[in-house]
Amino acid sequence: MRSLSAHNLGFALSLTLFAVAPAVGQQVSGAEQRGLLLEQEEKYHQAAAAYREALVKTPASVMALLGLERVYAQLGWPDSLLPILDRSIVAAPKEPALRAAQIRTLRSLGLTDRLQHAFERWTRDMPGDAGPYREYVRMLLQDGQLRTADSVLQRGRSRLGTGRGLELEQAQLRAAMGEWALSAASWYEALDRAPYLEQAAILSLIATPLEMRPAVRRDLLAGGRNVAARRVLAALELHWGAPREAWMVLRDLPRDTATFTAWSEFARRAEEAEAWTVARAALEALLRERPTSDIALRAARNALQGDDPAGALTLVGLAEQRLDSAEAAIVTLPMRLEALAALGRAAEAQQALESYTAYATPELRRRHRTLVAWAWVRAGDVARARALLGNDV
Repeated sequence: MRSLSAHNLGFALSLTLFAVAPAVGQQVSGAEQRGLLLEQEEKYHQAAAAYREALVKTPASVMALLGLERVYAQLGWPDSLLPILDRSIVAAPKEPALRAAQIRTLRSLGLTDRLQHAFERWTRDMPGDAGPYREYVRMLLQDGQLRTADSVLQRGRSRLGTGRGLELEQAQLRAAMGEWALSAASWYEALDRAPYLEQAAILSLIATPLEMRPAVRRDLLAGGRNVAARRVLAALELHWGAPREAWMVLRDLPRDTATFTAWSEFARRAEEAEAWTVARAALEALLRERPTSDIALRAARNALQGDDPAGALTLVGLAEQRLDSAEAAIVTLPMRLEALAALGRAAEAQQALESYTAYATPELRRRHRTLVAWAWVRAGDVARARALLGNDV
């Protein structure tokens, strides 16, 4: 049987540590390398022996300790890790990865009293660090112990004199407790420091009840221009069935790289939600700032999906300005013909078809003629449509 996904993730992280170790001045021992290779081959007993060998030489080796944590979990021996962790922590009492591994292991074994003691010791040894509170609260949230997590967070904020470094846990806890506005305010702070948490924020707030959404909107906007928070709110509005409001959250941001990325991502989300009008609006805003044929064509497709073939024609024309005839025959002509067919402008479609015939393959010409035939049908000239399609018989 293949390894668990958590094991695979941990192994990938160890490979990352191995790759960057020379750059940060760490030495990777032969035993650690051997352990990683054996672990990859699922030879867990041999891998454990290699990691233990590395830890005898370097008791505080994070790579070896985390490797041993993974393979012992695979072997069902997590309790065997505890004395090794104790020795490692004595060797490096301020290494947070060792402390986190200790409380993870104690939690997995259900040793609640020892877990509490390990947490208290960590806070005493590193009094100004948010790490102990952050790690412990995450575990409590996973176990559904919301009130205890709240108590630990309050204690952490009091002892540290700030909530800095605990914003993510605060936001997740408030959402889990149904305190949606407080959660949104915490997410605003967390996203201001760590924009990569967008997806976590969306998942946390997506279940906000209807009556609490105005408060969530207010706190995610917070009077500022936190682009990540606005992206989160825009994604939420789309999910809540308010695409126009979603676009309004983003449309007036300063014209810079972060905004352009936000517009592009929003357009993708809007397309997935089949909110064609606002997807097109976002792409047109992007097109004004960074004109490309790809953006113009994507906006044109959204215009067609949104039942605006005339608008699609204009956008196709913008795309054609940046393409030669051979490219246009493949990329833009089908969309131009589709728009003209929808408008019943068969003569123009016929003219466009003939203009690009020399640049199209036989298969493309056949597809193009089908679109023009539909244009003639829409124009009420079925005979012309049949004559055109007769060329393919």
